[in-house]
Amino acid sequence: MSPDDGAAPAAPTEERAGELAPDAPAPDAPASPPVGRIGRRPLLFAAAGVALLAAYAGPKVPRDQRLRVLLGPKARGARSVRIAWSSHGDPLREAALTFPEGAPDTVLQEVRLPDGDYDVEVEVDTQEGRSAARKRVTLGGATATLDLRDER
Repeated sequence: MSPDDGAAPAAPTEERAGELAPDAPAPDAPASPPVGRIGRRPLLFAAAGVALLAAYAGPKVPRDQRLRVLLGPKARGARSVRIAWSSHGDPLREAALTFPEGAPDTVLQEVRLPDGDYDVEVEVDTQEGRSAARKRVTLGGATATLDLRDER
């Protein structure tokens, strides 16, 4: 058709024979994946990385642990109990508990530490004097028990 035929020229967005639309890829260009879509392989690598990180760092992350200290009847009437945590000689945590009416036979203490082995020193102040005991405790998420009933 010629402009003299009265036909309107083609709109600029239409394809003309032998021409490509401005946003169409070249015929010899490699196909690219859709934008925003991730393949399976990167997701598998990411999941494996997260699993390895959790396996390595999981036991080293502090979490709430519970210690049950069995003081026994010999500590009845104790006004204070001090519990000190250390690892390889380095002090980590300490708690001083006071009991105006006298300590119970069993004392519970919560501490935030990673799983592992710790030295725990327990000092009990009674009317007869101060006594101390040191024991090794392994923390692993469950309540650990420290039996001091026969230590005095």
